[in-house]
Amino acid sequence: MEKMFAEQLRRLRTDYIDYYLMHILTDVATWDKLKDMGIMASLDPVALDKACLDMVFNHKSTEGDDAKPLIERINRQHGTHIVDYAEKIGLGSTAYVVVDIDNK
Repeated sequence: MEKMFAEQLRRLRTDYIDYYLMHILTDVATWDKLKDMGIMASLDPVALDKACLDMVFNHKSTEGDDAKPLIERINRQHGTHIVDYAEKIGLGSTAYVVVDIDNK
């Protein structure tokens, strides 16, 4: 596992990955309702969190791949407001560009 993680960091050209979605998921049932959406990485934690939020909010749910429980949880915990506030106090920027490193 450590070797795989080190390889991903190398490919992403970073030494930091923020697992935003894992921060807000404390119950496995919510996690199990959503299929793998990929990995996001950034040196800017605010941009990363905003990209993850956008990915979830723009996800087209299907049977067995439902983002609704996660969206409800994000809203209940004021996830979008927290990201906006983090930008306001200078922790980073909500601006980001998604770069697909697998399809160069």
